[in-house]
Amino acid sequence: MAAWAIVLSNVVEDEDKIRTVNQGVQIDNLSSSFSTVAVARCHGQQSVDRAELLAVTHLFEQWNRTRLVTDSDYVRKSVNAVLQTSDVTTLAMKPNADLLYRLFAALPNSDHQIIKVESHVLEGRIPKQNHEPFYILGNFVADQAAKQANRQLAPDLIKQWESELEQYTQDRLRLRDLYKLLLEVQPQRAKLEHNRQAARSQQMSMPDSYPKHKTLPQQLAEWSPEGTWQFNLHWPSNITWKSPWGEEVMSVAIQW
Repeated sequence: MAAWAIVLSNVVEDEDKIRTVNQGVQIDNLSSSFSTVAVARCHGQQSVDRAELLAVTHLFEQWNRTRLVTDSDYVRKSVNAVLQTSDVTTLAMKPNADLLYRLFAALPNSDHQIIKVESHVLEGRIPKQNHEPFYILGNFVADQAAKQANRQLAPDLIKQWESELEQYTQDRLRLRDLYKLLLEVQPQRAKLEHNRQAARSQQMSMPDSYPKHKTLPQQLAEWSPEGTWQFNLHWPSNITWKSPWGEEVMSVAIQW
């Protein structure tokens, strides 16, 4: 969900601007220097770019001479694209074409200056350019007004989303704990399964014709097949004898 806001500067003189900057970034201290003149929810596709372009469209439709301060590079490029075309149909396939059409109709016979500032400079980011601090403060007030508009214009939806976010966060934490538990348990499960298979291999009996209560060594000791053939076979070491009794026992049995 996105919203937009237009903030008007009440300060004209340079000394008043310096005084505003020296007061800091507290909203209460800035209320006398900036006035929020318009706020609204973004209609159509919900995106920050569309919300900011919607604010500029509303501004240019109401006033034909402004100095616009924005942190949106998308807004600056969109306005330039509209100014550089003489055929409105060339805007048809661009994102937010409905707003570009409105700008195309509003921009003729107008005089607008666009000043681009960096976004979120007052929220811990270091600016790459030394813009006038007063403009940065005004942009900060507009951002806060747009965020507040979301809460005031759709409180039920915001409450629902906050509840869903809290539930999602709890589910993610539980899932993380589950994966952590599985990682801790898996080596023990693998070790237990290995021991079970080893015990099962040792306890496997000879064919059904031999008593099952006797151990494998006892059955082999009593195994005396009739016949006089005896072969000394020397199998290559790379041949694998797979049997329930293991390779060593199988090799001895075949030699026998």
